[in-house]
Amino acid sequence: MELFAVNINSQLSEKRIKFLTHCMFSDREEDVTKYKHLEDQKRTVYGHLLLRYILSKKMNLNMTQIVFSKNKFGKYFLENEHNIHFNLSHSGDWCIGVISDSPIGVDIELMKPINMDVVEYAFHPSEVLQFKQLKNNQQTEYFYKLWTMKESYLKAIGTGFSSWNQNLTEQYIIEHSHFSEQFIFDNKYMISICKLKE
Repeated sequence: MELFAVNINSQLSEKRIKFLTHCMFSDREEDVTKYKHLEDQKRTVYGHLLLRYILSKKMNLNMTQIVFSKNKFGKYFLENEHNIHFNLSHSGDWCIGVISDSPIGVDIELMKPINMDVVEYAFHPSEVLQFKQLKNNQQTEYFYKLWTMKESYLKAIGTGFSSWNQNLTEQYIIEHSHFSEQFIFDNKYMISICKLKE
């Protein structure tokens, strides 16, 4: 498994985003243009650039020669290469990518204050109870550990949020995957990487 990160806190004009999207990402143009905010478009362009760079080095191809397909949930895969798996995530100033020889998912989240409604909606009752028992300064890290773990698992299995439910617990993920890594990055981001068992 390889992890790559790029800080996207740089100037990328709307004109440059449109140019890059049209020239390099004609197969993924809708991913960029679906976002209304320039910052979201910028994150998506950087993510695609990072992914194409990683894959071009791994496969000894020009970045424009890489062909993607999507599964029914919208997860991208390489059309003619089934031994290379990848995933992207972006939040705040960072875009990260992972590449592996088995299905993998990654999530990065900027750790911000938490809305209790989200905790109760997204987490299993036992996780909500544990969250409430923590001190305020521990709740944020606990929330983002669980959230990114769950999201990275769902991205690894290829369904994304479409199969999120309260019964998707930390224990379930540990039993059904090889949960690779989880760590704080750049002092304010939580990253989780989940690799499926072979």
